[in-house]
Amino acid sequence: MIWFIFVIIIVYLVVLFVSLNKIKNYNPSKYRNSSLEKYKSEVYYNNIPKYSDLRIKNLFTSQELKLFYQLKEHFSNKNIFIFSKVRIADLVETKSYISRSDYFSFFWRTSQKHIDFVLTDFKWKILCLIELDWETHNYHERTIKNDRFKDELFLNIWIPLIRFKNYQFHNLKILDQYVL
Repeated sequence: MIWFIFVIIIVYLVVLFVSLNKIKNYNPSKYRNSSLEKYKSEVYYNNIPKYSDLRIKNLFTSQELKLFYQLKEHFSNKNIFIFSKVRIADLVETKSYISRSDYFSFFWRTSQKHIDFVLTDFKWKILCLIELDWETHNYHERTIKNDRFKDELFLNIWIPLIRFKNYQFHNLKILDQYVL
């Protein structure tokens, strides 16, 4: 029995010695990728494109930016907050009594779509939603289908969805009935 305890102590000491030696010889720069330069010509894992094939997009298109500034000016002296490009899944959730498959079906449909602008009051209550419609909203089948989905969804939960055509200037007085 004493030899068994002696063996366990020896094994413990060996493991402890090896662990301490690894900690002492640890070199973080060996594991850190300090520069993207060496990866520029390689494809990252998980199908991410090469560094040289990527570029940063603008958050807004030129028309969305114009509408944003118009909204900001129109509501400058009111307690209205303007949020942009909000996922529908962040605005709407399903009730707990629907089936699991229905839940995930709805989630995947809503998580891939966004609303251009969301107006809230100072208590974060959603007042109305704004969509900026491009020319494609009139004839592109997929876009028309997405627009119908959004229209029906927000009509069912009583949140006003206002659509503006892609013009230079928008009549924002329409929004006052929902906001004031």
